[in-house]
Amino acid sequence: MLILVNLSRLAPQGKAAAKTGTGSCPCPRGGERDLHHPRLRQKTASSVHAARKDTTVAMHVVVAPNAFKGSFSAAAVAGAMAHGVRRIRPDATIVELPMADGGDGTMEVLLKASAHSHIDQITTSGAGLPGISSKGSIGWTDETTALLEMASVAGIASLAGRLSPLTASSAGLGEAIRIALDNGATRLIIALGGSASTDGGTGALTALGFAFLDPHGNPLPAGGAALIQLAQILPPRSAVLPARLEGAEITLLADVSIPLLGANGAASRFGPQKGASPKECTDLDRALSHFARITMEYLEAYQGPAPPPIPVRAAGQAHTQEVAQLPEQPGAGAAGGTAFGLAAFLGAKIVPGAAFCADAIGLSTALLRADYCLTGEGELDPTTAAGKAPFEVGLRARRHRVPCGAVAGKVSLPPGSTAPASRMETDAPGHPAPPPSAASCTRADLPFAVVRAAASGEKPASLKDIASTTSQVLLELSGQR
Repeated sequence: MLILVNLSRLAPQGKAAAKTGTGSCPCPRGGERDLHHPRLRQKTASSVHAARKDTTVAMHVVVAPNAFKGSFSAAAVAGAMAHGVRRIRPDATIVELPMADGGDGTMEVLLKASAHSHIDQITTSGAGLPGISSKGSIGWTDETTALLEMASVAGIASLAGRLSPLTASSAGLGEAIRIALDNGATRLIIALGGSASTDGGTGALTALGFAFLDPHGNPLPAGGAALIQLAQILPPRSAVLPARLEGAEITLLADVSIPLLGANGAASRFGPQKGASPKECTDLDRALSHFARITMEYLEAYQGPAPPPIPVRAAGQAHTQEVAQLPEQPGAGAAGGTAFGLAAFLGAKIVPGAAFCADAIGLSTALLRADYCLTGEGELDPTTAAGKAPFEVGLRARRHRVPCGAVAGKVSLPPGSTAPASRMETDAPGHPAPPPSAASCTRADLPFAVVRAAASGEKPASLKDIASTTSQVLLELSGQR
């Protein structure tokens, strides 16, 4: 059931746009240019170090945290961190840039960075489980550019603890895409984090008119486990929807850089978070592998002179060759493989969500004048190095030779033995050092000079905790402690 209700408009966010210097749209088609160049930062290392320790010199601090999931928005965390900076340097110039990476809160960050925006409230079937709907939203930065969040329209939070790793689907996302297209969207930006399913995007594609059939010609049940029975794929029957999809530019913001399959793939890496047992993770990975093979057969079947009954962008020999490599593409495993499914069938483009958001908020430009950079998220763990917002912030700070500290609600990483500063030269502009594997990731593998947890014991961090921990981190960064 699809319901479009309560159309609300937000006031223009001119102040936010002025703060970030991004103009009217937070979603640049070409991305922000990374401005790291020797001529753009003409301070020597010794003079920078001296200025940073001199309390008589005005201090410039960039604060760019991610949301603390389940607790505070990125904007709230940025405000608390700014307060922590002012406690020890009241005269500091602070640039607050709430950050995101394609996960929860991405829409809020991008809309706040836009001069003009509004939101449509919608209701979808969510993760496709009986009796559970999802109240979500579609954000608009202009009349034709729509922002969607998987977490909002088909997210794990909508299940209220009733995890269903084998049967949860991405259906709500497909319904939200239809609503956006029906309301004039020609450009879709989809944040993929926070999903409940591992179905390769088949739930979303089914909502868009595709049919996934078993050997007897019957539609498959919802969820990733059923994909092991997939025998045939049929395109949408209506010519209207494929035409709209063909005219749309679809960008997928992946919050993780994992491939579709294998030990580091969608099922193995994130299946446990969605309630899957080790055996179920293996079964889901096998089902996704089968789905990828049948997808290749489907696309190859429409080679030839006749127009394929699918969007033209998702057909033809060139696209089929791209799909053959798609399972290994970083980010293809995002949202339980939804990135793979939408890229294969709709010609969507997968991009790193953190880099996209960093460009939209003008992070690299802000770092040009920064003495210090502060970031953080609810928990620093092995997934942080797989494309999360703090990792992107730290990498950009490193490129600009700006010391970066991280504040987390919780730190679930071993200390490691290599100081991050010694890895500085390995991350040249345009050639970042590869992220560590989840099994071997330590604090030293992250681009932070200082890492501190704001929470103590089992009690979650409060905004006051975040502020006081920020003060400690800045003191350590500046060598005053």
